[in-house]
Amino acid sequence: MNQRTARVIAHILEPKAPDSYLYWGFFDAIFEQKEYAESYVMESLARKMLAEDPELKKEFEQMKTNNPDFSNNFWAILKWFYSKTPYWDQKKNVYPVGKIYDREVIRAC
Repeated sequence: MNQRTARVIAHILEPKAPDSYLYWGFFDAIFEQKEYAESYVMESLARKMLAEDPELKKEFEQMKTNNPDFSNNFWAILKWFYSKTPYWDQKKNVYPVGKIYDREVIRAC
């Protein structure tokens, strides 16, 4: 960051800045779900997951109790189960730019 345009760079990479790259849509892809499962596959997998994992079943029942709209939405239920599988994209909604505040860390690089 020892350059003339350092503040401009910091501003355009700050997600909350009014003219950031995020604001202008340059990082829209991080908010898009790329992977999914077909409903017929996910439905049978969800039944298997419920049968094999009592904690997941308890969490699911609690989710239905706390969210009446959720329990009436087939697609939301399947997406919820899909998010509990190893196939779910853990990097979805993760901003690809980080900040380092500790000068010692920067000096060590």
